[in-house]
Amino acid sequence: MIRILKVVTIILFLFSFISIIIAGTCNIDVTTTNQYIRCIGASSAWTYMLNLSNWANQLFADNDLEGYIGLSSLRARIDPNGNHTDEVNNLVLAKNVNPNILLWSTEWSPPPQYKANNNVNGGVDNNTFLGAASGDPNWADTGYANYLVQYLQYCQSRGINLYAISPQNEPDWNPDYESCLWTAGQFEVFIRAFRTALNNAGFTSVKILFPDTVNRYGFANLTPATMNNSVTANYVGILATHLYGAMPLPLSSYGFQYLTNQEYWETEISGGSDLSTIQSGIELADWIQSCFVDANMNGFHYWWLNDLVPNNVPSKRFYALGNYSKFIRPGYYRMNATAQPSTNVFVSAYKNTNNSSPTRIVIVAYNKNSSSVNQTFTINGVNVTSVTPWMTDSSRNLAKQGDVTVSSNSFTYTLPALSIVSFVGNINVGTPTPTPTPRVFNIPGRVEVEDYRCCEGTGYHDSDSTNQGGAYRTDGVDIETCTDTGGGYNIGYTVAGEWLSYSINVTQAGTYSIGIRVASSGSGGTFHLEIDGVNITGTLTVPDTGGWQTWQTITVNNVNITTGQKTLRLVMDGNGSTGYIGNFNYIDFTIISNTPTYTRTNTRTNTATPTSTRTATPTQTSTPLVQSVWRIRAGASSSYTDSQGNVWSADTNYNGGS
Repeated sequence: MIRILKVVTIILFLFSFISIIIAGTCNIDVTTTNQYIRCIGASSAWTYMLNLSNWANQLFADNDLEGYIGLSSLRARIDPNGNHTDEVNNLVLAKNVNPNILLWSTEWSPPPQYKANNNVNGGVDNNTFLGAASGDPNWADTGYANYLVQYLQYCQSRGINLYAISPQNEPDWNPDYESCLWTAGQFEVFIRAFRTALNNAGFTSVKILFPDTVNRYGFANLTPATMNNSVTANYVGILATHLYGAMPLPLSSYGFQYLTNQEYWETEISGGSDLSTIQSGIELADWIQSCFVDANMNGFHYWWLNDLVPNNVPSKRFYALGNYSKFIRPGYYRMNATAQPSTNVFVSAYKNTNNSSPTRIVIVAYNKNSSSVNQTFTINGVNVTSVTPWMTDSSRNLAKQGDVTVSSNSFTYTLPALSIVSFVGNINVGTPTPTPTPRVFNIPGRVEVEDYRCCEGTGYHDSDSTNQGGAYRTDGVDIETCTDTGGGYNIGYTVAGEWLSYSINVTQAGTYSIGIRVASSGSGGTFHLEIDGVNITGTLTVPDTGGWQTWQTITVNNVNITTGQKTLRLVMDGNGSTGYIGNFNYIDFTIISNTPTYTRTNTRTNTATPTSTRTATPTQTSTPLVQSVWRIRAGASSSYTDSQGNVWSADTNYNGGS
């Protein structure tokens, strides 16, 4: 009997051992396309970046170097008293490091005159917004909308063009710091007032983000009045929620009547384990898996930059976030992958195009086990020759590992205990299709609009992946053969929301005349030009030129441009009666007058024109400040189990950020 028990014990031991070392296969299907990934970022609220300036490059730079995490989005706080300098300094610093970073802002409390308690802080019963709950906007709606427009104008004066604004952080939460409670009806009214104010001020491309709630329960309560109204739903660019107390649901689960092309973002989460431990990194990976895989969200934001670099030392959460933000860039799409191929192993996968021919894929796998797992991956749909792992675990911090050969579209890799590994795939696409050499256009001079920068989400954004003109390039921008004088190519089929960027080198500072060559068979739409994020033309309208290849020049005079390397962007704002904005051939920059310099007149007496001098305004500095805002969160009354088996409940306390 004893002998039999020994045999049974050995067999059970062997089976338990086998369950540890044998894992299922993760199947990745490159031919599938799920949601677009807009951004991965964090917040600088109350974090005056002087104390983090040494880490700005590591936080925001987009490169392939170790130690850099490449955040593609930064969320700033809007001061309710109009003291915007320090908060906007954060945005300027981020943009200086990465000119393509997505910048947006949130208001924690309206100015006190628009609140029932006449105070920016809350924690009292009348910590409520005074805007109308139904019908037409009232004085508080229009006043607050204009206040936010003034903030946008200040940002623009600092060289910052915001992507979006959230008018209220956590409108379902009443803490004793900056906060304000809103009703669903108030949002429905205010969004109409805010969109009107934005359009009247020329901010037609700025998106409204709402409701920015504590979690999905508040989201479900505050969104229906707006999203079931055909007018106001169209004014919403981004639907957003935080994760405190409950993980998100797919947007389709809410049954909104007028859900069209709104993006869906997670905008804040924090808390959990000690930030110096790998457990805190695994928690963050769980959050991202819930957002991108379970809920099909387009954006993810951690709460605080100071959490990422506490006491001037990067935390494990810093590097764990980098396992995603460094590689999953704006313009990537999630593709199908076995979400849980093995016990406590989770995977998501991404590609840099919305078709079946990407040039780069990213696979992120994390192992929650206390032992390593030999995980096999198969990649269907493309010929991948190798992958490069980047690893974060208890001893390594987003460390680049040796390339792994992919044989017959399969590879096996040992995922260490409690680790996050990003695999960057190198794809064999055969003989490449010739593409135009990237150009830097000298100004004064002509910019050929078909020679925009690569790639989707960084050099351009197009509404689909097909070149409807079928000429010159193979990406999604619509290029066709042009019959204008000089021939060549033009951009066509342009619609609102699209944009194209160009590298320019301004060799002469001065006042310029800008000529934009356009054509339209019918009343065209609106557009504008930006240099380094600043609108330099205002809103322009393409006229009815009499045909898609009948060309006219729109001229904008008296535009001051300084010297240096810059980014020019052609932005499509609103469609015309044709359903398109118009065709574009080129943009001419002609200098009208140079910045004054020393000159001589051709007379007997040489007379010098005085050189203009400029007195520099002293740069305003602020005392470094780190203000920590923490509280205990509570969700709703029910619990929620996500795809990783985590149970989230209102009975659980969560240390949180804002």
